[in-house]
Amino acid sequence: MAQIVVGQTVGVTGSAAITVKESMQGASLYLDFVNAQGGVGGQKIELVVLDDKFDTKLTLENARTLIEKHGAIALFMTRGTPHTQGIVPLLDEAGVVLVGPSTGAMALHKPVSRHVVIHFSENVAVMASLASRPMRPPAGMPSASPGSTAYRIPLQP
Repeated sequence: MAQIVVGQTVGVTGSAAITVKESMQGASLYLDFVNAQGGVGGQKIELVVLDDKFDTKLTLENARTLIEKHGAIALFMTRGTPHTQGIVPLLDEAGVVLVGPSTGAMALHKPVSRHVVIHFSENVAVMASLASRPMRPPAGMPSASPGSTAYRIPLQP
């Protein structure tokens, strides 16, 4: 089965490591789910992660390695405004898209670019709307524990 290579350059170690670990775990769970369903168009997604130690120079080096050595067609969940802004010219030159960077920089939002960027305020608004309503499992779906109203939402690929 062919693979879709997605790259991530992020501070696995360094000052952002704690929050990076949490977001990486969530992304890994989702990618595992998508791959278990057959991937995308029958192709499994392979996530290649390189540690940039939250250093902007290393972010650029890693992005180049992910594209040139690993054949990444997209970069995913970069962290930090200067890190992300520093790799956009390389991505544009290589025709690689950036999905879900963790940055609130308006320079990455306006003018609208081809990269998939959601502003922090949009994320917060969605989270607040979800947190403000009770979540009950659909009929027939077991909850997390007896009497609980929490359940896992199966995300669709």
